[in-house]
Amino acid sequence: MPNTQDISDITWQEVTESEKKKKSWLPKFKLVTGVKNCSLSPESEPHEFFSLIFSQDLVQNLADWTNLRAKKKIDNAKRRRDCRITWSKVTLDGMNAFIGCLLCMGIVRMPSCKMYWQQKTKLFSVAGMREILSEQRFKDIYSCICFRNPSYDIEGGSKLSKIEPFKTAIMTNSLLHYLPSENLSIDESMISFSGRSKFKVFMPSKPIKVGLKAYLLCESNTGYVLNYSLHTGEMTKSEENSITYRIVMSLLEGFEGDGYKVFTDRFYTSMQLMADLKALRIGACGTCQVNRLHMSEELIKKLKDLEDREILYLQGPRTLFLSAWKDSRTVLMLSNYHRDDEEERERKLRKKDRTEDTAVDAKERVSIPKSIIDYTANMGGVDNFDQKSSNYSIQLRSHRWYIKVFFHFLEVSILNSYVIYTKVCQTHNFKKTLSHLEYRKRLIRSLVSKIRAEKHIESTIEKIAKSKSQVLNEEDNLSGIKKQLVFSPETNKATAKKVNLEKGMTSTAKKVTYRKLSTTTTSTTRTAKKGTTMKGSGAITRKFAVKRKAEKDLKSELENEIERCALQEIPKGDQKKTSKLRCEICRKGVKNQSDLTRIHQTNYWCSYHRLPVCLVGCYDKHLGEIRSLYNLKRRRFS
Repeated sequence: MPNTQDISDITWQEVTESEKKKKSWLPKFKLVTGVKNCSLSPESEPHEFFSLIFSQDLVQNLADWTNLRAKKKIDNAKRRRDCRITWSKVTLDGMNAFIGCLLCMGIVRMPSCKMYWQQKTKLFSVAGMREILSEQRFKDIYSCICFRNPSYDIEGGSKLSKIEPFKTAIMTNSLLHYLPSENLSIDESMISFSGRSKFKVFMPSKPIKVGLKAYLLCESNTGYVLNYSLHTGEMTKSEENSITYRIVMSLLEGFEGDGYKVFTDRFYTSMQLMADLKALRIGACGTCQVNRLHMSEELIKKLKDLEDREILYLQGPRTLFLSAWKDSRTVLMLSNYHRDDEEERERKLRKKDRTEDTAVDAKERVSIPKSIIDYTANMGGVDNFDQKSSNYSIQLRSHRWYIKVFFHFLEVSILNSYVIYTKVCQTHNFKKTLSHLEYRKRLIRSLVSKIRAEKHIESTIEKIAKSKSQVLNEEDNLSGIKKQLVFSPETNKATAKKVNLEKGMTSTAKKVTYRKLSTTTTSTTRTAKKGTTMKGSGAITRKFAVKRKAEKDLKSELENEIERCALQEIPKGDQKKTSKLRCEICRKGVKNQSDLTRIHQTNYWCSYHRLPVCLVGCYDKHLGEIRSLYNLKRRRFS
């Protein structure tokens, strides 16, 4: 922190001609901004960009600290419920999968955590979540997750000691891989939290009114988070400097002397802050309250009496500059590097200036002080971050405040890594940039990929490719069945050869469908025989009518059979006592006897054909097989 500048001789006066000719003291910004210490390309996976901020070493530390915390919790358990915990060590891949599930909950939001693992209905189920982690495993990790080494717990330490190592790692990596542009902004960001904590605040003017408050230093145009300070109430008022003064100074450590410009709102802006930031070679600009300017009553009255669109410039101590502009109300902008520069901007005509003949899109040109224009353009860095993070923020409830801070740091890591990704794409002139949502989805897939591979869980793309190959195989099987169905013109009867249908259907369904096939074909051939004995055009018409009637009967028979099919729970008497029945549809694709354990177990079957099926589309496949046999029989009449 610099030596405090003396501003005891506070005198405000109008700007003189000599002051107008003076050049700005702020050094020209010459740093090369953007991504640094990064060798990734636009084709790199989002997980690689995410690992720049949320490194795999940090994930490994989280896994190790969580294991130590679980062991300590079990050893020192005071309640019987805790003694029953069966803990298996969390690995690096397991912690990555846990973080992936948390991020997935931010996209797919449910009223309660239990609903992510429910299986009663397909409508509200999230099958992918159940495949990665069981509900009990997720809750165990969630209850024992730790963000510091629990072996070094010290009583009476800092209030933020539970999250401090984690916060330091994230902020260090953020500054290591990115150099911001010259315009920065400081503002507060709210973290929703309704539990008990000394840090909890109430801010009625914010969208999130109750929760934890964090002070952020962000890049103005991207919202990239550069520094982070959580409000703890530890900063007390002192005679020398205010609390807001110390917050700004702590956030700007490391940005001195390079020509950076920082924008603050009236909660932070003061004359002492502006003077000391000038001593650090940092430009500062922000809205200010009248009671912090130490003005005389005459000047205060002059500011209140400004006419509409009137501008007043005042020169203060230590080259501080005040711009007062009357628009809808008087705006006071205090700056340590601006002068009395103005710019004309085109704005929509105000409602009070409109008449009955005024066009809807009427505009006017207005002279606005340069300091107000710069403030409006560059103050929204933290708001930009809040807007992006709120779209897919994690809404899980917790009574532990540091869990909510951890969720906030996850958002910081994702958005910072996404800014790095977009900058890399701009550098390489890569046009097919992923959207924020698609970036998150690919990141989640990468985080859970290793766990899915360990459990032999197929991805959606693999399942689609496999289903297409199965459809092609079924078409080949049906074409083979058609060739083996032989029509004998000598006896005028349709005789079906014995066909091996083990790959097409189960033995139970085989008897039903094959028996119906034989009865249908014999009845149709008898009617066809009567039609062929007739002569002339009338015989041809009757033959066509008989053929149509046979097709209609066949179609009605199919509809009746499908109506009788129903997916019902298998009665307890028909189940094995040791385990559930296995899906017969899934059994078809298994070639090796050793792969039988991968077949889905089920409690459901087709009650008409008594065919066990699982709920992963196999019942629809069973109905599709029945329709395929109908199509095969129908082709015989064409």
